[in-house]
Amino acid sequence: MAGEAIRQTTDVQIGYGVRHIVAYTALVLSEAKPVEVVTTLRRHRLTDATDSDAYKFVITSYSGSPSVLTLIEELDVFRSASRVHARAWCFNDGKDVGLDCTANGTIALRLRGARLIPLKDDKAIFVTDRHAAARLEWYPDFDFLDIPPLFTPPVASNDVKRLLEELALLCLLDSSERLKGLTTEQPHFLKFRDWIQREKERAASGTYPVVKDSASYVKLPRSDRLDNIKERMRILSTTPSIGLVATGIMRICENAEGLFTGKVDTPNLLMQDNVLTEIYNAVSFGFGDFIRMLSITKPNLRILEVGAGTGGTTELILRELARCGGNPSYSIYTFTDISAGFFAQAKERFSYAPNMDYKVCDISQNPFEQGFEAASYDIILAPNVVHATPSLQNTLRNLQPLLKPHGHLVLSEVCAVARAPGYVFGNFSGWWLREVDDRKYEPYVMVDRWDRELKAAGFSGVDTAVYDAEEPFQYCAAIVAQPKLERSSSGDESVTVLCDEPEGGVASRLTKDLRRAGLTVTTVRFGETVPVDQDILSTLDLESHFFENVSEKRFLAFQNLLRHHKDQKLLWLMPLTQVDCQDPRSAQTIGTLRVARAELAIPANTLEIDVAETDFSQLVMKVFEKVRTREDTEKIAPDREYAVADGVIKIGRYQPFSLEEEIGQRALLDVHHAKVLGIGKPGLLDTLKWVQRSSPTALEDH
Repeated sequence: MAGEAIRQTTDVQIGYGVRHIVAYTALVLSEAKPVEVVTTLRRHRLTDATDSDAYKFVITSYSGSPSVLTLIEELDVFRSASRVHARAWCFNDGKDVGLDCTANGTIALRLRGARLIPLKDDKAIFVTDRHAAARLEWYPDFDFLDIPPLFTPPVASNDVKRLLEELALLCLLDSSERLKGLTTEQPHFLKFRDWIQREKERAASGTYPVVKDSASYVKLPRSDRLDNIKERMRILSTTPSIGLVATGIMRICENAEGLFTGKVDTPNLLMQDNVLTEIYNAVSFGFGDFIRMLSITKPNLRILEVGAGTGGTTELILRELARCGGNPSYSIYTFTDISAGFFAQAKERFSYAPNMDYKVCDISQNPFEQGFEAASYDIILAPNVVHATPSLQNTLRNLQPLLKPHGHLVLSEVCAVARAPGYVFGNFSGWWLREVDDRKYEPYVMVDRWDRELKAAGFSGVDTAVYDAEEPFQYCAAIVAQPKLERSSSGDESVTVLCDEPEGGVASRLTKDLRRAGLTVTTVRFGETVPVDQDILSTLDLESHFFENVSEKRFLAFQNLLRHHKDQKLLWLMPLTQVDCQDPRSAQTIGTLRVARAELAIPANTLEIDVAETDFSQLVMKVFEKVRTREDTEKIAPDREYAVADGVIKIGRYQPFSLEEEIGQRALLDVHHAKVLGIGKPGLLDTLKWVQRSSPTALEDH
């Protein structure tokens, strides 16, 4: 930085010299965290009135790093070369170092009087938040979320897609004429040519998808066809989301003969200018919000990404999850591909992210023979990869046992009736290797077949499918599936409602709704014997603040309830206390049940909800069903405290934050509101206090 400052100031090109370089503190730069530096360059003053010919250059930054003194008395830098010869020496027990670098017989670098002190502890260079502050924040419980909005589809309007399909059809027709009579040594291009002829016949018959009046395109003379291609390309090239996809189609068309005869390589042609990546992006969903919300519900999330390749999907996810300065929102992220070729690049690219694991994985083969363990992942991400395997069902069977019982498989797959994907990807040999799996003309399938294949592989089927557009304009779909869970045939649908007033109020209303849902309900007045073989729903705190001025009789009855608790699941309903609290008196219940969980190991759950909440009973039943069916088998204890705010079921998470930064931000907001020391009553010092005084407003112009 000093050398560049000298060059810009003096326009010296042959070299420069620096004297008496002192580094007081090690400034460590991190890719994941910005660092602010301030530089000053000014003449070195000899006296109050006289400057020297030398400049003083200072770099300052607040980094919180340990103090380190590094001294270099003399440093001269000249033009270098590709190869230099270096000679270094030291004396005075290594405290004084010299270095000469020569290139082509001339000095390239000269260093004298260097005193270097190593950092004793590399870990000490990272700033530690001395306050370590955290706050309880409430987030939607993933298990009750509406899934489709969590996926980000590729953006392109239907009009743009129609224009792109017209371009693809015109290019396809042009390729059909130019490929006639050509020979090739690559068998997949023969299949590609047959496919082009098939699509041409569909266009002539008027059954070609998306394009209106497709038969008229077939009848165009070549000169008119080329004019139409140029016009559509001119429009599409200015469309940010689809411009490079159109470029890829044009490259295939312009190089049709070279590709067919083997003179042009398809990957090399499309990888120029990042075209191939943008084509994949045009048929891929973003998973970021889905993973982020799932990681909140499952803080020890274990993620497996298959077919990760260059890491495009990985990058978008890790930037969300690998929080700078805090713990990552996952316990392990396993990055896999069919070969280790991408791993070196990926390790460098994702060096900022902790808990990364890199493994070779061929998803078409048995995963246990490749070192993977059963039921070891909460989520498997498969972006545009499963369709590329010989058998969809076999591949899904390989993935299914890797998921935990409530895990998620997330697929992003092409499911287009449009033909543009086939015109581009049909030039790859892998596109045509799935005929034995009833995928003769394209490797991708529609969502209804994914549902059949998933069910046959041990999944519940397509639980959620999100398209990027309505038919026939869709290019891709995001698909979510979970392992099929075996329902216990002996499941008891009986429940006890514990209350003070069984005949009226919230208990009566809830009991009626539970019975309508098919549950057998036993209503028990508090203090009476509770059935030991039924899960319990308590409305006591919704009827009154249970622990406020609690009598000895009621407290003994509460102790007796806990003492005779067996294996029942307990959900205690109460007013909003930790979220949008209007009355804190029920907080005593929160504290008491936390003690019961910690000291008596009773799985007591709470649900904070307003009795006026729309769909009150349905929300209670959703949480109660989760409480009843989820087992405590994870390393982290399951959630025990829930709250409903604005119809959304939420769970609490303690999130770290920087106390210093937050105070600083608030200070900036209050910059126009100065505080002054005021006194309530003159002469009484104990009435001194800080009072806020607004800054005077500017005078109006006259």
